[in-house]
Amino acid sequence: MATKVLIFREKLEAYLSGSKEEKGRILDAVCLVAGYARKAAIRKFRNIQMRDSARPEERGRAAYYTADVTAALKDVWEVGNRVCGELLHPVIPEYVTVLKRDCMWNHWEGTTEKLLEMSERTVKRRISHFERILRGHRGLAGTKPSNPKTLVPIFTGQGLTYL
Repeated sequence: MATKVLIFREKLEAYLSGSKEEKGRILDAVCLVAGYARKAAIRKFRNIQMRDSARPEERGRAAYYTADVTAALKDVWEVGNRVCGELLHPVIPEYVTVLKRDCMWNHWEGTTEKLLEMSERTVKRRISHFERILRGHRGLAGTKPSNPKTLVPIFTGQGLTYL
């Protein structure tokens, strides 16, 4: 995609200053190289022209639960003996209250409010990331696969042998 944007940026000046026939030739060339439909290429030129170069491009939805909320959830999860999200979610307010009472809560009030309004599904999803980091890339099982033929004795006529 970066290469396609470079193609459009390279041809933008000629496209904007060109006549109708020149714009048509530029569009034909860009559509052929980039694989865009003609109308999509026109929109792309327009978007690049209107884009404010001083502002970085921000795509997607803004994150509501930022890193500070995740850090607060991890603190509560550690205090709760790393239980699953279903068991942790209903007791988060109690843990926060106890941690505040004991002066062990080092998070802002806005962070605390977001943590307390977090849904059970979001808690489960965030905790699954913590667990994945703890486990590493081993997967769920800690055992190694083995060849059953080397473990199961098989009668071959002379006695028990292992194949």
